[in-house]
Amino acid sequence: MKQKDILNYPLFPYALIFLTIAITFSHFLNFFFIHDDFNLLIKTKYRWNDLISIVTIYNNSFTPVINILLKLIYSFFSYQVEAYYLFMLSLHFLNSCLVYKFALYLTRNKILALVSAIFFAITFSHWEAVYWLAGGLEHMVPTCFVLACNICWFQYLSGQNMKNNYILSVLFFVLALLSKESSMGLIFLLLLQKFFLFTDKERNDKFNFKEWIEPYIVFIVILPVYLFLFRLAVWDSQNFSLLKDPLCAVKSGINYLYMLFLPDATIQYTAPHIMRLSESLYFFMLKFQKFSVPILSIIFIAGFIKGNNLVRFLLTFIVLTIGPVIFIEGRAYRYLYMPSVGFSILVGLFWCFWWKRFKNSFGKTILLSLLVVTFCGNWFAHQMAQKVRVASASHRKVTLEKFLNATKSVPHQTNIALINIPTHRPGGYHDSILLEESFSFFSGRKNIFRMELGKPVCIVCSGGDMLKGSFKLDVGQLINTDDPFM
Repeated sequence: MKQKDILNYPLFPYALIFLTIAITFSHFLNFFFIHDDFNLLIKTKYRWNDLISIVTIYNNSFTPVINILLKLIYSFFSYQVEAYYLFMLSLHFLNSCLVYKFALYLTRNKILALVSAIFFAITFSHWEAVYWLAGGLEHMVPTCFVLACNICWFQYLSGQNMKNNYILSVLFFVLALLSKESSMGLIFLLLLQKFFLFTDKERNDKFNFKEWIEPYIVFIVILPVYLFLFRLAVWDSQNFSLLKDPLCAVKSGINYLYMLFLPDATIQYTAPHIMRLSESLYFFMLKFQKFSVPILSIIFIAGFIKGNNLVRFLLTFIVLTIGPVIFIEGRAYRYLYMPSVGFSILVGLFWCFWWKRFKNSFGKTILLSLLVVTFCGNWFAHQMAQKVRVASASHRKVTLEKFLNATKSVPHQTNIALINIPTHRPGGYHDSILLEESFSFFSGRKNIFRMELGKPVCIVCSGGDMLKGSFKLDVGQLINTDDPFM
């Protein structure tokens, strides 16, 4: 069977994307809640009791659509961890399929679209967004709506089923805004899509601004209404600390571009993982990053000047979707989820461009090998990261079960003290908070005290027996033990 015959099967690209994700994230359902997940779940369980509270109580960001989604999942599955991570994985699969569809509309090239979608599905820069419920959901959901809006708008501009595609574009635009404020750049993407991809600059007709801007009036009207609601809801809790330091913000943005290609060795999220692989590799990457970041920014500028309109649109897609986060102090990989849509399609364009340029089999073999190495490298990085997460999850589950079993017979009004794990250990602070939050969430107890003594964990009833051991305590006394739970 020929290559083209296989690609002509309508479900083949989606089946291949599904298989790629299934193989890459094979350990995914063995994860456990981490970091701010419990803070989010506590809101879901205790504070979002009706529609009014769901759309008015936020965690720093304006995310009513995500709040409703979380409440629906909680209503059906309570705190079954697998259900939440299965939803995350399904969302990532949906986004990867939409990347394929978007790339196909932009290029009319099935192979290019498939390379782009698989790269998007497997790239390691998504590890934080896909692995972390609280941190990733607010980037994956708006990305879905941004992609859907761009696809419908492309069809509208192409003259395909114009009325329905226009209505769907407006609907997805609103849903994207209500999923996360970082989607505000979407209106510029829709404008630039028409400017770069549908404006014929060779025509001698007089430019009619009114005719050109007319389709965007509904979007322009929606935006100030949204900004008013956004200001009412979360403006006071926003912290754009780098607004006072534009130069630092620009440097942060350029570093985000680097992070699309390679792990950033200067931030706490990736440095420990690189060190775990090799200390010499870590120091090499620090040196490499210093001179490669400015070179990368020059390449992006050159690509915008020398590239065609499609390349310019994709580069603008990356910049506009990174733009809203460059003023936030501290870089994080979850912010790259939406920008990597444009980057993934650029990767597909680059690969197909050279595939056509190489006329001999030797050159094509090298190019194919490069693609395989890229995919395998990303797959290997995911496997390593997932094994660390699964080990941590297993440890935390065992500890939590011991705590819950030990406190079953203790009355709810009894104060419980958690003496945390050593906080000098990397990740110790987060683990100590996780211990308190997870125990509170699963036990339903609210009268919990936490002490950071740099000692092993134990639980003590402030008015009676220690839960493990034979010590008798005075009221309110706290004690450590050499026979820890953790």
